[in-house]
Amino acid sequence: MSIIREAYDLVKSLEHNELRYVSWYLKLRNTDTEKNDVVLFSILADISVFDELTIDQQLSKHPSLKKFTASSVSRLIKAVLKALRAFREENSIELKLRNMLEDDSILKERLINGTREKLLNKLYNKSYKYELYDVLLEVLDRQILMYLSSKSDDALIHEKLAVLDTIRKERDYFAKLQLLYYKYFTIYRMGIPLSQEQMEQYEAAFTVLQEEYRNFDKAFFIGNLYLSAACMLQLLIGNKAMVYQLRHEQVQWWDANPHMIEYRLINYKMVLANYLVASFEIGNFHSFPGTLKKLRELPVLSLDDEGEVFQNVAFLELLLYMNQSRFKEALALVPGIETGLQKYAHKVNDARRMAFAYNIMILYFELADYEHCIEWIQKVRLFKTAHRSDIQARVFMIELAAHSSLSNTLILESLLRNTRRRFQKENRFSDFEAGLFKRFRALVLAQPDQRTKNLDNLHAFLEEYHSDVKGEVSYCREELLRWTARLKSTKGKPR
Repeated sequence: MSIIREAYDLVKSLEHNELRYVSWYLKLRNTDTEKNDVVLFSILADISVFDELTIDQQLSKHPSLKKFTASSVSRLIKAVLKALRAFREENSIELKLRNMLEDDSILKERLINGTREKLLNKLYNKSYKYELYDVLLEVLDRQILMYLSSKSDDALIHEKLAVLDTIRKERDYFAKLQLLYYKYFTIYRMGIPLSQEQMEQYEAAFTVLQEEYRNFDKAFFIGNLYLSAACMLQLLIGNKAMVYQLRHEQVQWWDANPHMIEYRLINYKMVLANYLVASFEIGNFHSFPGTLKKLRELPVLSLDDEGEVFQNVAFLELLLYMNQSRFKEALALVPGIETGLQKYAHKVNDARRMAFAYNIMILYFELADYEHCIEWIQKVRLFKTAHRSDIQARVFMIELAAHSSLSNTLILESLLRNTRRRFQKENRFSDFEAGLFKRFRALVLAQPDQRTKNLDNLHAFLEEYHSDVKGEVSYCREELLRWTARLKSTKGKPR
């Protein structure tokens, strides 16, 4: 990638507040070279689609620039990064505290001890409030050394030493808990199968930390991480009810500490989203509307943050309406979802985009809008990803039903051949899929006098077959049952 393209991408990545701040920051500088940075920055900010020829044409209007060079672009990138550092310094607690530590070092060199003591006390209170262990330990070290050199009261020194010991223990416990959480998370995300012996080892490792937790259960981030690790363990075990209970406790933990919500707003949004997912998994929709409303109304910090909120709120709201058979309300969400998927394309990964497309496909199928259903089937097929193989493998069920409803005979014959050939070749037919395919084929190829009988056979199969080989509810079973019921009510005639 060329350096001018990287500069363009950097400028275009700026949020509205950042863009305004960087522009103001660059304009404050006075030399001719620095003024050129402002011109180049403005050109890149104004161009909607990257094109080097357009940039050359714009630069030619400025005698001092005429043509961009690698050095001028590199200088602009450095200036933008410097401006962003200044912007973050004004908005980051951690950076503010780090700068206060620098101020303390200056005061120490100049022996300004009264002001220094007040500054360290302020640093201690701030870092303790937000549980910033590294800063807090540094502050305590400096306070203890200052008290020793000034021959302060021994009781004060012992008090600080006791706090130092406690904070170090908390930090060490947090590190052990964090390591175990990452192990659980990696196993869960990658779908790594665990033997009974391995599962018992992971449970035992958590039990050890659980015993220690009672010594640190007042620390906010330790409590939050403890609940997260406990959730991941229960996800590995498959105990959805316990996951819901722990996620609920985690929301309450954050709600009891509003200053931490303000400090770590993005983390709080993730906690709310995880709670909604856990609620959905056990079919508890009682608190869904209120939690969705809370998540939607929280302040948006950046385009990335906005995209994260979009994909969580829109996805869960769509699932809520569909699971409550509120299909028309779900349909009203589709235009906004399509717009959001384009706007936040950089944020929403292929697995989530595929899940959106799949659920919208199911929505149109439930509404008997088979033309739109088939359009979304094609969108699901566009994704070339290793994720969500369950969706990729089983879309054929809905596709066969949709084409059957539209009496697309030639397409159906081709679909039947290709589907059976592909699944047999890949050895991916489960018992449920094989039985379903067999009865679909019989229904599609049936003579008119046999159609009702074959439809009844398919309907009965769906009613009796409650679970697939993995013990999960058979994919699309409920949707297909409603479809066969619709066909039966119209005497088996396609639409």
